[in-house]
Amino acid sequence: MFRTSGGSISLLFKNEKRTSKRLSVSQWPWISEEKMRETQIELNHAKMQLMVEEDRVNELETALNSLVSEKYHGDSVLISKLRGSLDNLRSELALITESKQQLASATAAEMVRLREVVRLLSDQIFELTQEKATIRTFGDKTALEDAWIKQPNTTKRSSKQKRLEKENEEKAVVDNH
Repeated sequence: MFRTSGGSISLLFKNEKRTSKRLSVSQWPWISEEKMRETQIELNHAKMQLMVEEDRVNELETALNSLVSEKYHGDSVLISKLRGSLDNLRSELALITESKQQLASATAAEMVRLREVVRLLSDQIFELTQEKATIRTFGDKTALEDAWIKQPNTTKRSSKQKRLEKENEEKAVVDNH
């Protein structure tokens, strides 16, 4: 409802009957021309305000749409960067895992080789010195079984011992002559 000096616009239609034919504003005899002009000015003013508000709403909608599109574009760029980083990290993790597995395999193989070297060296030391071996533990079942004391065979002599005995016999023969 718009206010005028004489009341509101809705009062203008108070005596008008609702029919399919409406009377134009110029056909209303009870309204003076001055009131008609005031009312027309107010209607035009209200119409302009409405158009201004519609323009403002359109501007706000455009601004909102641009902000939303920027936000989603920014979010999508951020999400794509994060996905790319995640993919890079996954590939690096796969490479590191594979490298660690290869290193573990190589280390396990080297440990087996070193156990065998230690076992062979220990056997040679015990054979040369004819000492009684102590328990050697190397971690696996066969190494533990092999580590138990092997009694040296007293009838079996090493080549070094045989050579030393032969040299001693030769010295004894030379000394006697």
